[in-house]
Amino acid sequence: MKVIRYILYIILVAAFLPTSCIWSEIVEDPVLGEGQTTVSMDIQFRPWTAALDGAETKSPGNSIKHINDLWVVIYKNDGTFFDTVNVPSDNKGRVSNYQNSELDVTGSGFAESKYCHSTFDMELPLGKYRIYAVANHDLSSFTGTEDELKSIQLTWDASKIASNNAMFGYFTDGEDVGSAQVITIDRSGKSLHAFVKRAASKVTVSFDGSNLYENIYIYLHTVQIKDIPTTCLLGKNNTPSASNQLIANGET
Repeated sequence: MKVIRYILYIILVAAFLPTSCIWSEIVEDPVLGEGQTTVSMDIQFRPWTAALDGAETKSPGNSIKHINDLWVVIYKNDGTFFDTVNVPSDNKGRVSNYQNSELDVTGSGFAESKYCHSTFDMELPLGKYRIYAVANHDLSSFTGTEDELKSIQLTWDASKIASNNAMFGYFTDGEDVGSAQVITIDRSGKSLHAFVKRAASKVTVSFDGSNLYENIYIYLHTVQIKDIPTTCLLGKNNTPSASNQLIANGET
């Protein structure tokens, strides 16, 4: 009997000994299935910011402010090109309720009083995507990769300033983390938001005359922009490395 009790005791103790296994919940990627759903798209175009607080600007930048053409470029989760949609001229019935308006700028330090704002609904198949927005640049024949999209080269047109109005951005369904993220389209009524930036920059010229002697005034006679990059990339940083990549003398 003693031997039997000893064996049972060992078995019971072993059954309650702690193990090295740690419980962790296994979260499986939901199966999205097939079908289409409607997604609400909201695009805002960042207003110009002034170089200095309270600085007065001669031009509000109206020449490159308006949205003449708007494109949405969609990629699948694995980076495969999915589609390019022209908004609002889409001829496949995927876009509806398009509205383009100007909203008042709130806050200080801006050189513009209004900014452009577009909203529309788009039909998309259920799935995971990275989605970009491009304004004022023809993408009717574009089917390239995300890197090729960002690397589209824009050439500065000194003869027609308004033609330098291309803009680029990406959609997000949450917090903006600085780059396009995978968006899961799994239900109707999903809302996506994008901020779109101009490829061009606005230069504000200002000076501080508060410490001038009495009856001494400064007047700007002429101002000229120098060394303008001849080209830039639609969605990447642009750093000219040679003088032949610059326009030596710009507008006066």
